[in-house]
Amino acid sequence: MVNVAEDLTLFLNQFRTLFWLKEKKWIVTCDYVLKQNVIYIYTTPVYTKDFEQQLQSIKKTSQPFPFILRFKFLSMNNEFHSTIHLIHGIDDVAEPRTIQHINLEKNGIGEDGTRYLAETITSIKILRVLNLSSNEISAAAADRFYECFQNKMKLMQFDLKGNDECDAAAMYASFQIRNNKVIIIFSSFCTVFKCMSMFSVQKMIVLDLISKNISDKGAKYIADALENNTTLQEIDLRSNRIGEKGVEDLCNALKNNRSVYTLKLNQNRITDIGATYIGDMLKENKTITELDLSYCKIEKQGIEYLVDALNYNKILIQINLKGNQIGNTGVQCLTDVLQQYPTLVRLYLGDNQIDDQGAQYLAYVLETNIGSINNYYTSILYLFII
Repeated sequence: MVNVAEDLTLFLNQFRTLFWLKEKKWIVTCDYVLKQNVIYIYTTPVYTKDFEQQLQSIKKTSQPFPFILRFKFLSMNNEFHSTIHLIHGIDDVAEPRTIQHINLEKNGIGEDGTRYLAETITSIKILRVLNLSSNEISAAAADRFYECFQNKMKLMQFDLKGNDECDAAAMYASFQIRNNKVIIIFSSFCTVFKCMSMFSVQKMIVLDLISKNISDKGAKYIADALENNTTLQEIDLRSNRIGEKGVEDLCNALKNNRSVYTLKLNQNRITDIGATYIGDMLKENKTITELDLSYCKIEKQGIEYLVDALNYNKILIQINLKGNQIGNTGVQCLTDVLQQYPTLVRLYLGDNQIDDQGAQYLAYVLETNIGSINNYYTSILYLFII
């Protein structure tokens, strides 16, 4: 504290000349912000000669110690030295003021601008909302932001809508999932996060991102957020552009998940390779009961991987495989496992190139499945082939 007072005196001495005091009539004073260890210098008819003495006397008082000390002169001698008294201490303006909301929508921010912003924003510890909608932000730039935000758990909203190359919906959703709450309704993308109550902020239970042009990168954003989420019960990602890599990331996140019951990935680019990742996930996941993989370009090999997983997973109640190309051979693979799968209630196989031979396989499953009993309940399979 002594050094601070000495440095302050040295600085103020530069303004204790006749030029400043008589001609300019400038008298310099200061506010000392203790918590930040910052001194603000400005001109006013005040001169604080005995700064250290005043500071020490204030610290000895029993009153709560203020963050900012402001001094005022009472008289001035011939050397322009004043007797100073504390006017007041200011608490409310002395706390560090950090920007929490940044809105830069509808500008022309591109590659260079996003780089500058990303480098700067990393130092803002309590940023909660960043709106960069309707700019010229690329997918790579969006990913740069995403990486620098990974440790910012207080960030609630990151809006990139209107930047065509970005997985804006997935990016936005990832922060909602990460925070386990519905802070802002996703109306900008015609998406609604369904809550337990529509009248208060509640934990998110349904993620609805239908037809949001989500790619593998967007699926990765969502998968990362799912790692620590314990409240989401339904994930609906139908009609997007999610491919094999995106499915892999999602499945890795869901292997140990214990809250999601419904997974809808229909009308994506999953293929047989993606089906292998889903199969591996089902071997470990013990909560998903409804799975929709309709129109996902799955053929015989993909069905074989899924069937293998069903030997380990005995909790699925509904499987939708409509609009794939599994054919009679795929149906035969399914029938082998379904005979010993008493929990399955609904199986959708429409538009799958199934002919009379496939129907015969299915008839046998229905005959053996109806009335099959395990230790908990009787299960009757409803087969949908239209």
